[in-house]
Amino acid sequence: MREFPDVELVFVSGPLDSGCWTHQEKYFSRTSMVETVGGQNFSKTVNELEGLLDSSNFEHTVLVGGGLGNYAVQELEGREEVMSTVLTGPLESIPYMPERFYSLASRVWRKPKIMKKLFFSPATDYRVVREFSGLKTPDYRDLESFNLGGLEVPLKNSLVMCNRNCRFSRMGSVERLKPNSEVAFLNAGTFSFFERPQEFNKALADYLRNKDSILERRETLKAVSKNRSLKEFEDSLVVER
Repeated sequence: MREFPDVELVFVSGPLDSGCWTHQEKYFSRTSMVETVGGQNFSKTVNELEGLLDSSNFEHTVLVGGGLGNYAVQELEGREEVMSTVLTGPLESIPYMPERFYSLASRVWRKPKIMKKLFFSPATDYRVVREFSGLKTPDYRDLESFNLGGLEVPLKNSLVMCNRNCRFSRMGSVERLKPNSEVAFLNAGTFSFFERPQEFNKALADYLRNKDSILERRETLKAVSKNRSLKEFEDSLVVER
């Protein structure tokens, strides 16, 4: 039996290979409909998300962003189909990096020891870092397309996953999102969903369990709207007679 049968989860990683969500896809596909989006530029990411939300299968969707994927999530949070958002590791800023420098820096991606120092907490199992390094390196043009500035206060209730050991996220960026956000603190580096999947998945599952009231309200509004449309249709038949 599915624990969250009426919720659709879409995990968005921005230019990062969508394979980074493998632990979330495996875990939550047992409880909900799950899609992963990533490994492309900002425009294509948004277009793919719009395509999913246009589908009749997506009515109560939670968009889960990671890193730069948070920006695509916020681009679409105003959609009626989006019930809530989850922002993981909001960045304090996105530093500009010339393409020439990135081509050199990207070689680090294949060096687990350096990757661990830059993106993971010291206690991380080396095998986890090595597995992550096997993912496709983000394309520079795709990365550059996400240079969008700071995140906005969410329009709808949101969960912010704060990665305590991330070099690129600061508590200030989390504080700015608090007016309409709950916060979960994870003892992990930049890619907490890959480094500490059990901790990440538990925090997300706990958050979803508290969305029952929102689901009920959305279903009620949907039923009212449907009944109103039915009544208007019946009234039109009376007028025609």
